[in-house]
Amino acid sequence: MAEQKRAKTSIWRTVSHIDLTTILSLLILAALSYASILGAHTGGGEAWKQLLWFALGMAVLFATVFIDDTLVYRASYPLYVVGLLLLLILFVTVPKTEEVIRSFTLPGGVKFQPAEIMKVFAALAFARWLADREEKGVPPRSVRDLVPLFTLWGVPFVLIAVQPDLGTAIVLTVLFASILFVALDRKLLAKVFLLGGLGVGGVVGLYFFAPQVFFKIVKEYQWRRITAFLQEPTFPASDEQFQLVNSLLAIGSGGVWGKGWLSEANLTYNHWVPEAHTDFVFSVYGESFGFVGAAFLLVVYFLLFYRVVQMSLEMEKPFARYATTGFLGMLVFQVFENIGMTVGIMPITGITLPFLSYGGSSLVTNFFTMGLILGFYVRRKRLSFV
Repeated sequence: MAEQKRAKTSIWRTVSHIDLTTILSLLILAALSYASILGAHTGGGEAWKQLLWFALGMAVLFATVFIDDTLVYRASYPLYVVGLLLLLILFVTVPKTEEVIRSFTLPGGVKFQPAEIMKVFAALAFARWLADREEKGVPPRSVRDLVPLFTLWGVPFVLIAVQPDLGTAIVLTVLFASILFVALDRKLLAKVFLLGGLGVGGVVGLYFFAPQVFFKIVKEYQWRRITAFLQEPTFPASDEQFQLVNSLLAIGSGGVWGKGWLSEANLTYNHWVPEAHTDFVFSVYGESFGFVGAAFLLVVYFLLFYRVVQMSLEMEKPFARYATTGFLGMLVFQVFENIGMTVGIMPITGITLPFLSYGGSSLVTNFFTMGLILGFYVRRKRLSFV
């Protein structure tokens, strides 16, 4: 009886400490996601499937909150290895295509992309490595000290990039940089970012001095996306700019208040914008609900991310703080890049809009991420009795 009472008390403490602003923000995003995907008029029942993914994602979130962060810490390296094995199996068993990202096909035709969950596992591994150094009183002092950490980042980066999924590889890099930003002293951080800039500059230099090597790294279709981004949009649109130009037309035609939800006059309703329910879901939303609706969506994202920042600042455990910062950087960048590419200020990468784009792997992974953050927050003190 006493043990059951303690268990019930622990469960109640955990539930009572879950941040309600975060949950409310996610529920609002679920409603907006359903409305946007239904507005894309795909005809395949994706909107209802998305609601099922949201229900599963919310269940994963609440289940994850109850996982003790000590267990998450201990499992971080094994999970990292599992993620690498999944990427390797995918690379070996699934044939490569030019533009379609590799994924496993599960029963029922469900697509599973290991790269999505690998981002989370990698963040936990990065956070553990840095937290271990901090707890032992031997934080990295030089770039050489960071070689093991660079290896932890580099291996999954390569495996994801060759899928080919350069967008997710970039997200992994932003996640990694976000953790470094809060974990390293400013002098070492400047050296790391300088080396990173030189690396990017070296790849760009290959285009001019060794193009045959450059196009081994950057695929032709990826380069076409970059050149299309650098060019001024034209009408009628070229093949490379077709998606962008029609997205701009759709969002621009939404005006201040939008053209109306499920309006048959909408360009996105009539399939003018390819991938409108996935990568370009913001085009559907912007056309349907206009500037006011877009502003409301950004406010919801701001509230969600602001709460994550507040929660991370209260976390006393380095592992939890670093992992949360990485997750935050990942989600913020995805929002910026996805919305940016639909309005022409960022190149098209195939990065989805968190909690809004259709897709089971990314949606459940994002809910798992939020569950980890909320769990870290519930046990934010070094001595936690929850």
